[in-house]
Amino acid sequence: VAGFHMSALILWLLGFPDRALERANKAIALANKLNHAFSITSAHFHTGLLHLWRREMELVQEHAQAALDLAAEHEFQVWTAVATCLHGAALAGMGRAEEGLLEANRGVNLYQEWKYPPIFWPFLLIMQASVCGLAGRPAEGLSLLDEAAAILGKDSQAPLVSDVCRLKGDLLLALSPENPAEAESWFRQALEIARARRARILELRAAV
Repeated sequence: VAGFHMSALILWLLGFPDRALERANKAIALANKLNHAFSITSAHFHTGLLHLWRREMELVQEHAQAALDLAAEHEFQVWTAVATCLHGAALAGMGRAEEGLLEANRGVNLYQEWKYPPIFWPFLLIMQASVCGLAGRPAEGLSLLDEAAAILGKDSQAPLVSDVCRLKGDLLLALSPENPAEAESWFRQALEIARARRARILELRAAV
């Protein structure tokens, strides 16, 4: 199951969104066939994350809620934390920015409170920063991105660094629309990093 949903995210980065979605759906199908609650919850979260990247917010909400319901039933604290943040991002993307920000913040706080390993931490910070932007709080979002960048490291080879730079450009532009030059420099960094990592989807987003 993990192999299916991780390869789905990789296929999306490489520029194959339809193949990525097919792989994610296979993860859920296999998890359901195995009737393994933890794997089903994980598959729903990662499929929701893929839909977030594809900007399909109603589907994000659907999978995040499925993960939350299973996490509550089986007391999976880690999935409660990350799926709460994902559900908040879905709400913000559907126009309920303030409500979404409160929920995203709650998910991040739960993750910190329960002191889980930092594997999801950069994803959650980036998600939270994006929601801050939708809620009209770019300065808060920029602070979160600085934290995510520090965790990833300035010399990180992770394609995710490109998304940090692109989002930083978006937030800087929202904060100071009269000063587009600084934002543009971050967009250019995002483009260069994505191109170097051969992350075609991130390269396209940065170029746009």
